[in-house]
Amino acid sequence: MTKTPVEKPTDAPIQSRMGPEDAEQAKARNIRNIVLGLSLVGFVILIFVVTLVKLGGNVANRPL
Repeated sequence: MTKTPVEKPTDAPIQSRMGPEDAEQAKARNIRNIVLGLSLVGFVILIFVVTLVKLGGNVANRPL
């Protein structure tokens, strides 16, 4: 049995420069990521506050 050589597919060249549309898309993506991160932090704070309110003063009166 003989092995046939396998040709590797050629990759497309990587473009290093960003065009005007690419820069706008990157800026929009960054803003969207910041908004998503802030909303996630706000949701975590909301859950924390709701947990504290529901527990109320019972946190200090736990049985040991």
